Amino acid sequence: MKASLALAALALAAATNIACAAPALEAWSINIEPWGFEHTGEGIAPAFLSFIADSADVPLEVSVRPYLRAVEGLRSGQNALSMLIPTPDRDAIAFVLCQPATVRLSILYRRDIVGAASLPSDLVGRTIGMLRGSQVLATYAATVPFHASLVNTQEQGMRMMRAGRLDGTVCSYPGCRAAMRSVGLDMADFGEVSLGSHPLAVLVSRTSPLAEDKAALARLRAACESKEGQRLMAALLARWD
Repeated sequence: MKASLALAALALAAATNIACAAPALEAWSINIEPWGFEHTGEGIAPAFLSFIADSADVPLEVSVRPYLRAVEGLRSGQNALSMLIPTPDRDAIAFVLCQPATVRLSILYRRDIVGAASLPSDLVGRTIGMLRGSQVLATYAATVPFHASLVNTQEQGMRMMRAGRLDGTVCSYPGCRAAMRSVGLDMADFGEVSLGSHPLAVLVSRTSPLAEDKAALARLRAACESKEGQRLMAALLARWD
């Protein structure tokens, strides 16, 4: 009888522990290479988010999702952590945990069509490929009167430009050179207009349970800003530059 009671107590304790275990949070990376590779789930963001979660002992399921879905996930709270460029619009739905990297943006354009261009204003009236959902690029499109054509990936924009459907398209570093190689573009045939450098942040959804867990946030921030985190990010950026 005592043995039966002991086994029952152990079973109840195990069931209670399982029921009380916190479910893993979700972290969605955007499907813009090399930040996130949709078909493999790999990329800079999945690797870095997994590192800080493991270091902070925070259960996290990382996946790669379409750009707009990742942003909407931050709004709903389903996407607890993501890596994006902070913007005033995003500040309403997520806050910055840390800023581990910088992104350089430019417009790649066809020299044979545009000629020589050095400023965004030199592209007035041109048809330019813009990443769907990018608030930073939308700001440029609103201030410079060129015709924005939405694309899902850098590679798609480059293929459309090569086919003559675009005069230019967005180019993001790291990733731009790799995208050009994958499409088979020769840099000698194209020029670039810089759109500057922008911080890339780990954003926390304001409606996610994580936003209220100050202890977990402190551990995640410490991991993000640690020397190990800095070395990992430098290695990831170098790998896919």
